[in-house]
Amino acid sequence: MKKLFIILSLTFSIINLGQAQENERFKTKPQKISEKTPGADEDSENESVKNRFGISDRLIFGGNLSFNFGTNKFIYIAPTVAYKISEELFAGGGFIYQYSSFTTAYNTVTNTFEPFEYEISVYGPKAFAFYSPIEILYFGTQVEYLNHDVATSLFGVGELTKQWTTVLFLEVGYLQKIGTRGLVQFGIKYNVLHDYDSPYNGAFVPSIGVFF
Repeated sequence: MKKLFIILSLTFSIINLGQAQENERFKTKPQKISEKTPGADEDSENESVKNRFGISDRLIFGGNLSFNFGTNKFIYIAPTVAYKISEELFAGGGFIYQYSSFTTAYNTVTNTFEPFEYEISVYGPKAFAFYSPIEILYFGTQVEYLNHDVATSLFGVGELTKQWTTVLFLEVGYLQKIGTRGLVQFGIKYNVLHDYDSPYNGAFVPSIGVFF
């Protein structure tokens, strides 16, 4: 009886040991780490940076440049940021700085222009929108609120008076897209509010815009 008990005990021990080894063998093994696609780390890092700084693919940066070197000279520089509402429609804003030199002043009595040479600096904010119905053409509008000097002449004496003036441009021109984000504009703007006290030399102003 004692021998039978020993034999049964050994038999159960062997069976339990075999089951333990079998269970260990069939345990779920850690999955092998899949190989990363080349450049995945870089893409992940770029995405992290984009999210961290909140930079949207729809934002484009650039600016406008206008100039005139005739009798009255001016240089116009405007850093700008725009939002791509769709592939055809853009809107944004920026800041304007303009240097101008003039050779005449407006006589408020005779309603004529008289000789008077002077230079002024113009600055202020702007807001704009433009639409490109086809790839090479765009139409736009732009509102500016500018601080500048107004020259007047009375009895042959020129005088400069500082004021704020609203400018409203309608614009048309050629547009060339560069890559997926960039574009270049060559256009002509017309100031529908142009008057003798306008910060611009004339109602028509050429314009060059670059965005990227």
